[in-house]
Amino acid sequence: GGPTKYLVGTEKGFPVLIDRKAKKDQASEKKIKAIFNQGHGGHYTSARAIKRNPVHTSFYLTVGDWCTKIWSEENLKSPIMITRHNKPYLTSACWSTIRPGVFFTGKANGIVDVWDIYSKQNEPVLHTKISDTPITDIAIHKAGGMMAIGAEDGVTSIVTLGKGLSTLQRMEKEVVLEIFEREKKRESLIDKMRILERKKRERELKMKAKGPKPAKDLDKETEAREKAIKRADEHWAKMIESFRVKEEEKNQKAAADS
Repeated sequence: GGPTKYLVGTEKGFPVLIDRKAKKDQASEKKIKAIFNQGHGGHYTSARAIKRNPVHTSFYLTVGDWCTKIWSEENLKSPIMITRHNKPYLTSACWSTIRPGVFFTGKANGIVDVWDIYSKQNEPVLHTKISDTPITDIAIHKAGGMMAIGAEDGVTSIVTLGKGLSTLQRMEKEVVLEIFEREKKRESLIDKMRILERKKRERELKMKAKGPKPAKDLDKETEAREKAIKRADEHWAKMIESFRVKEEEKNQKAAADS
């Protein structure tokens, strides 16, 4: 019994997925199933925390250096989301146990940031000074209403969270999953564009000795880039339309019930 998959943060700043197979009367067999950051995107320092999203478990976050990165198990090359860089190092992190779009990060200056990607992705919704020493660990009660925060000076602070951070919001699970899926697809498109750019540079080096590059090749690359951007735009438009339709159906049902 017990879990068979483990996410491990490494000193080199990238996560690793370990698969464990238990054997009767023998030591369990462990092997590396996946190494993330095969292309780029790991932390510049060791990964200080690694946590799975409690609702959408194929997505997880890591903290290290000056930022938080959210990864998908299906994308080995790079994270799908990166927060803006902070001046102090990030030292710990934890997801909300109730709201899949909320996570908390601790900093070396004793401040805890509250992120709510359901409503805002570019900056935290709240900063709280907890200690004069670095935050070492954060844990959320399973009911989601209380948080324990450990600091380097040995003091553990118990914080009560407001209803806005401890109550599941309207369609939050669906919206957060759509955000994760959108960013995963966007990152895949960006990876394809990086591959095109690399191939372009390689062709340019080969063509230097053969004269100017034909205009036909340039037209093909421009067309491929425009198609990739168009696909991303169409996916975003479909997501917005699906939310609108669901909201209308819900309102109509509420009106009919009343």
